[in-house]
Amino acid sequence: MSTCSSVQCRYQIILDISRRMLCSAQDNHWNEVAVLAKEYATAAEALRSWPVLPEQSETEQRELLARILDNDAAIRTLISPEMGRLGKVLGDLRRQRSLIEAYSGHSSPS
Repeated sequence: MSTCSSVQCRYQIILDISRRMLCSAQDNHWNEVAVLAKEYATAAEALRSWPVLPEQSETEQRELLARILDNDAAIRTLISPEMGRLGKVLGDLRRQRSLIEAYSGHSSPS
């Protein structure tokens, strides 16, 4: 990630990362979304150390933040079915493991 000397620039970096996350989510590239999520978290954490924006920048800050939140909402909408599918797969694997353990315990010689 590039260095940036203004708070606005840092918000723009976060917006750009969120756009890339959204594009990756739309293409079902969930590993890329996970990688970008770490980059996003790092950028957001770096922003916390900056002072509050001057008043003349508040409007632009709100606009950038609204776009970031729109991207976040779209990503959550896309990831929701994937999380449900993953939950079902994990549940199926747990049940399968329980069955294997139950049956292997009854059929194994002691």
